[in-house]
Amino acid sequence: MCPITDRNGTHVADGRYYHFEVRNTRAWVRATHSQLRLIRIERPGPDGQPQIVWDGDIPVRRRHQEFYPTEAVIGSPVHYDLCAIVKGKEEDAAPALSLMPIIKPNNLPAEWRGDTHFIAAFQLKCAQRDSEVVRIQFDWDGSWQEGDAEIQKHFRLK
Repeated sequence: MCPITDRNGTHVADGRYYHFEVRNTRAWVRATHSQLRLIRIERPGPDGQPQIVWDGDIPVRRRHQEFYPTEAVIGSPVHYDLCAIVKGKEEDAAPALSLMPIIKPNNLPAEWRGDTHFIAAFQLKCAQRDSEVVRIQFDWDGSWQEGDAEIQKHFRLK
């Protein structure tokens, strides 16, 4: 769990951040000008099958983006901010699950409250070649718990 502060350093909420690690399994070949991109969001339709609700291509925020260039050279692992679950800022506010793209187009569903299930598709794009698409399933019942073990009962990534 991590406290979230405003620009003045005042505590505004508690949150948990989840990260995506990109590794280069071929150390002798570096992936240059690399960016992790969010390319699609799917939600279960009436028949339970995934349906595309957003299709695009936007960069995902690199962990500690303020200290690193937007594009990475991937030799050693690079971490990206996948999502955050933020406890309600006020006592009666509901917690929220947010994806972490660098920009959020108006048509991108990037924040959810309450029972939420979706699949986000990601792809690493670089100068040499693009990676395979990785689909991550997000399952969250909308609850917040303080402990690491306790939150795992409410939030799962597959």
